[in-house]
Amino acid sequence: MLTAAAVVVLALAGSARAEDKAPPKAPLPGDSVEWDVAVFEDSPAFKLIKRDVKTGQVIWLLENKVNLPNGVHYCMVADFLDEDGVKLVSVQVPCDQFPANWKEGERNRFILGLPPAEKWKKVRKVVVKVN
Repeated sequence: MLTAAAVVVLALAGSARAEDKAPPKAPLPGDSVEWDVAVFEDSPAFKLIKRDVKTGQVIWLLENKVNLPNGVHYCMVADFLDEDGVKLVSVQVPCDQFPANWKEGERNRFILGLPPAEKWKKVRKVVVKVN
């Protein structure tokens, strides 16, 4: 029989392995498009829970690592650049919830709408940033 201490140690070991596992990330659209999404995926403010790609959208589920100031969830933008670095279009990356969940440990969903096909075919880089 396992002692209570052994059960706790095994449970903690299992939870550590689950946290070490990389979050599910659907491939970003556009084979020839470079993506800079560090503001969401390599951030001191957010923990990436998962990234989904649906027709015309990229969706990030993020968990706040810290309490965030009011409004930061509404300042995200994506710039779509052509091969020469010219900005073709800039769009807001809105938080799906209003008001946003701002406390540490709470989750939010951010949804990036991709530009129409005639613009998208010229895109070579996407940069998501705080505006």
